Amino acid sequence: MKSTLSNSFIEDLAIVFNPNSINEDNDIFKFDMEGITISFYPSDNLADLPIGSTLLFDNYVNTSNILKFTRIKPSTVLGSIVETNPSAFTIWETFRNISSSILVKTIRNSNLEPQVLKWEKKSDEQIELSVIFPVYNVEKYLDQCLESVTAWDADYVEYIFVDDSSSDRSKDIISKWQKKDKRVKFLSKENGGCASARQYGLESARGSYIGFVDPDDFIEPTMFCELLKAALTGSYEISYCGYIEYYENTGEFREVREVKDNLGWVGVK
Repeated sequence: MKSTLSNSFIEDLAIVFNPNSINEDNDIFKFDMEGITISFYPSDNLADLPIGSTLLFDNYVNTSNILKFTRIKPSTVLGSIVETNPSAFTIWETFRNISSSILVKTIRNSNLEPQVLKWEKKSDEQIELSVIFPVYNVEKYLDQCLESVTAWDADYVEYIFVDDSSSDRSKDIISKWQKKDKRVKFLSKENGGCASARQYGLESARGSYIGFVDPDDFIEPTMFCELLKAALTGSYEISYCGYIEYYENTGEFREVREVKDNLGWVGVK
């Protein structure tokens, strides 16, 4: 591999490699760089690493070893992995608080096109996902709804509840949850209907991605995590999933796995 990088982009480069992939007859790394400090580190060696360097790795490296390199606080994370665990999303979650940019290519099985996670930090308290709830007289369902959505403990998500002039205890219930979870946000407005409540929430949302939940529903605790993972891993604009119908009168559930792609989003970035 031969690479030329401008020193205006990089100052220090930590290259993580699988020592078993190199032998005397295989000079796998050849670089032509000026003014750049290059450091080669076997993926199982964490000794004396430069802080703030760029972390570069390829799919020959055990991905779990990559996660150990948080100690060098890389400014940039670049690499490729095979479709396995830990995933590109796990790498992103691990480095997002300490790196300013992350780019991870996932080489997938079969004949599927690779996916590329491309992310840049915009602020230290960056919100990745805003979930908006239009609220109107749903006190009976709010606790179950809130319990299901807040079970995911990610700090990069916000839950925006927009009260559309409810006359029941909805506001009090949301305020109670606000005290327990700082991710819960509360807005109130004059009555204007569900669509206007969602729009009002959108105007305050800080997330790169937006989700909606009707507050008389509840979700699987991992739903938004899986949706965000799918969207980020391929830098897609949208992701979606099936759903489960719950019949309140009988307590029965019916899973609906297939959702018609009426918008034609399959394969669209």
